[in-house]
Amino acid sequence: MAKYLSNRQQNLKIGIVSYTENKTVLEVTGKVGIGTTNATRTLDVNGDIRVRGALYDKDNQGGTSGQLLVSTATGVDWQDAGAISVIQTLVNTSLTGIGISEEGVGIGTTFTAINFVGTGVTATASGNTAVITFSQQVGPQGAQGVQGAQGLAGVQGAQGVQGSVGVQGSQGVQGAQGRQGAQGVQGAQGVQGAAGSGTAAGLNTQVQFNSSGNFAGDADLTFDGTNLTCGGTVTANSDEKLKENICTIENALDKVSKLRGVEFDYKINGVHSIGFIAQEVEKVIPELVFGDDPKSVAYQNFVALLVEAIKELRKEVTELKQEIKLIS
Repeated sequence: MAKYLSNRQQNLKIGIVSYTENKTVLEVTGKVGIGTTNATRTLDVNGDIRVRGALYDKDNQGGTSGQLLVSTATGVDWQDAGAISVIQTLVNTSLTGIGISEEGVGIGTTFTAINFVGTGVTATASGNTAVITFSQQVGPQGAQGVQGAQGLAGVQGAQGVQGSVGVQGSQGVQGAQGRQGAQGVQGAQGVQGAAGSGTAAGLNTQVQFNSSGNFAGDADLTFDGTNLTCGGTVTANSDEKLKENICTIENALDKVSKLRGVEFDYKINGVHSIGFIAQEVEKVIPELVFGDDPKSVAYQNFVALLVEAIKELRKEVTELKQEIKLIS
């Protein structure tokens, strides 16, 4: 195998690669120019080209009748004329300078008659100029494609103008009765009633009572309109035989911690005092709150709660002392 590399044009390599009988294969590396010394492509021809055989595309296909050789992004392909997008753009467009004769197309050929066969194509000729007009041909409608996925929801539009007020509907069912409101301001004192029967005895602040038909007052039990005073001991029934479901108060210290002792002034007379708020006590120990409006608190029953709270606190202190003793 002989190879030749020109010193003048080093990008051109010509040599016989292989041969069979009298046939040879010529391999050329670089750009080859025919009729030019300045080739800009792999094969650059400056002159006429006569092809005696078939033309093959990039896939080594020779093409069939009715196909055109079309340059694409990946090379040159034989394609059906009806499938070429470029021809679609020529619909209703006149082309000049193309000669057509005997179903053949010639460039620069002089003729006076045109014999061109094709659906939707008309042609006229004058001298060496032919005018070809392509009419749009509509094929049968293809099958409908699969419906695409639904697009994203668009941006919500601006709020429209408020409509006119509609007709008033029928009255709904009456709702449940609401909670009772706060107690109103105390009214003015009424006219004093007529004196009752019997003979009054004792001071104005003493509580009057009837004993054995005698209407009398006791200095050991007085009420001045606000405070009730007892000269003896006030007790409440606490006998075991009167009770059931007896158990020790649990979490007494936690309950005491949730209570709030307050100072306050009575609205009715401005007297300053201390105690609890019945509504707050009701959330922690509801069994010590009585009545609805107004609510009252059984203060004496707090003694049992405080006793158990002190016992729990003492237990915690004892345990802490033991831990400190172990650490030291």
